[in-house]
Amino acid sequence: MLSMIVARKLGPISFGDYSVAMAAGSIMVVGLDGGMSNLLRRENTRSSAAFELLLTRLPRIALGHACSAGFVVALSALVFVEGPLLLALATVACFTGIAFVGYVSALLRGSGHWAADAAWQVSQRTLSAALILGALAVGLAAPWQVMAVWAAALLIAFLLFPSPLRCRPEFGLKPEVYKITAPLVLIDLATAVYFRSDMLVLGWFDVLQQEVGQYAAAYRLFEAVILLAGPVGLLLFRRMRLFDGDRDAFRRSLMLHVIVAAALGVAAALAMYAASDLLVGWSYGPQYPESAGLLRVLCWGLVFVLANTVLTQAALALERDRAYLWAAGLAAVTNVAMNCALVPRLGISAAAYTTVVTEAMIFIYLATALLGKQRTAA
Repeated sequence: MLSMIVARKLGPISFGDYSVAMAAGSIMVVGLDGGMSNLLRRENTRSSAAFELLLTRLPRIALGHACSAGFVVALSALVFVEGPLLLALATVACFTGIAFVGYVSALLRGSGHWAADAAWQVSQRTLSAALILGALAVGLAAPWQVMAVWAAALLIAFLLFPSPLRCRPEFGLKPEVYKITAPLVLIDLATAVYFRSDMLVLGWFDVLQQEVGQYAAAYRLFEAVILLAGPVGLLLFRRMRLFDGDRDAFRRSLMLHVIVAAALGVAAALAMYAASDLLVGWSYGPQYPESAGLLRVLCWGLVFVLANTVLTQAALALERDRAYLWAAGLAAVTNVAMNCALVPRLGISAAAYTTVVTEAMIFIYLATALLGKQRTAA
């Protein structure tokens, strides 16, 4: 809902700038997070032998990493960014804050405190929405201003709201930690690239910001369904991480979850296709006439993306990092290559078709790797 209001207030051109900054930030946050969120969630669910002695220090190490990485990225922006500097710095601040609040959620989810995590998510997102809406109401409607207000809200929530992350950062390189997080970082990076590279490629080929805004509006509606599926994926992660049955039983259970998710994806795609004009008109108004057509292409990605939510959580729960990394890496390469080849000829519609193909590729690879009898890990 908030992104719809922001899109209406900014208009297609400024919303295009804002969406490109969001895409860059979504890739940048991989380095800011450093794989620590997945590590905190996994190790607090069931600790691995490698982290028995480090488990109590992991939150401090995570905070130290995010602070150090945020400082380095901000300095790099001052030196190297040639575009809007204020937007770049506000984006760094915002996504550093996102890394902080993500650590809190990771600790709560790993410990099974779902109600506490829900309260944390609602409280910090409500504060962010309230401050952003207030800023828009008083005329602070430039992309960098929206991003800066969001960053301030995240910092306030992190410092003042109750959370399990109340410790001082522990700085310094930790080779024993980064050796484990390196595959998780690569997975997150490849995932961020295939999710967000479309916006960046559209910018590289100088697609009009008005058209980028049209695509961004359609993608936000597609992404809303993915976000709704997120909590279910997290519940499945914990269940699979704690599973103590035999391999065949796990494989049968996973296959059932994948089939149900795919069926729900088909139903969601059909509903979104039929209601695309209504959804875009109600969400964004008459400023986004091309978004409905793009949504009618993007929606078919839901056939695969909901099943992929189940498969990716299974890969993380089973520590099948290599399979997940290969899937995400192939998807990232395919996504960037297809966008670079097709955007100059087809424009923004190429990005929509590429999204569907990318999700299909991930599904085929992970389903083969995780559901095959000879490859299933317990």
